[in-house]
Amino acid sequence: MDSRSPVIGVLALQGDVAEHLRVLRELGARPAAVRRPGELHGIGGPPSRSVFTGAPWVQIAGQGVEGLATKPGSGRMVAVRQGPALATAFRAEEARHCPSAGRY
Repeated sequence: MDSRSPVIGVLALQGDVAEHLRVLRELGARPAAVRRPGELHGIGGPPSRSVFTGAPWVQIAGQGVEGLATKPGSGRMVAVRQGPALATAFRAEEARHCPSAGRY
């Protein structure tokens, strides 16, 4: 995998973590399971306000957070960015069907 590929942290506190990690690898990312705050250090994201997700959409985005994608039909945010940090709310099994997958 290319060292320029994005490192993406996956919150690993509930089910389907292995599936999320696998799909992100298939899309060209370098995923990292995150269970504790100390595991964020290798991801390189800066300290920032939290973005709370309730899959399949972002419910609350703080000041300075840019919306990148919305769920078709509902208009709800499913991808956001604040500086170099990126957050998504999606089902791993649907990522292959997303036309913009791998764009970021």
